[in-house]
Amino acid sequence: MKKTFKILGCATVLVFSLIIAFIIFGIFGFRFNPEMAARAHFAVEKEKVASSLIDFMIGPHRIYIFETDSTYLTVLARRSVLLWRSNDSVWIKKFNDKIVTIGIYSLNEDHIEDRFTLLAFINNDSNITYIEAGPPSERLRLNTPEGEITLFLWNKSIPWNDWNAIAYTVDHEALYELRYEVNNGILHSDGLRWHRIENMG
Repeated sequence: MKKTFKILGCATVLVFSLIIAFIIFGIFGFRFNPEMAARAHFAVEKEKVASSLIDFMIGPHRIYIFETDSTYLTVLARRSVLLWRSNDSVWIKKFNDKIVTIGIYSLNEDHIEDRFTLLAFINNDSNITYIEAGPPSERLRLNTPEGEITLFLWNKSIPWNDWNAIAYTVDHEALYELRYEVNNGILHSDGLRWHRIENMG
């Protein structure tokens, strides 16, 4: 009888410990799958989020781009043993532009597999045929069908001032460039937009 009580006591302690562990893991954002972890991120929880626009793996990470009423959220989920956690995100203010930037992320960590840069756009201008982006040695050119998502990926961290993204017409005329807004010499971090190149009128 004493042995039975001892076994029941150990089982109770084990169950109680597991419950406490799950509560603690939950508080710190750990989840059983990457999307649950991404949706548990504080930036996502504060917004009314629909289904993700983008969902893909890059190295050991899972990337999601969510759309809200006022922003696009790029959220990174990382695997931690058997669980997933998300504590990194980048938000972009929504603008009604001809080309819409929906996702940006640049990660530069110690391990090579943890380094990457992504840029994601939706082209709403029928005059635009393709976009080029990246520094000269890593420059990419992708076709941009109207209304569809175009995703640029590099397996290295590229600083924003080297993105140099330019949108071209079918005649290879540069029509728009991606840059931050600068007013009175001040760069506005929430003003990353596509601007019509002035010499194009």
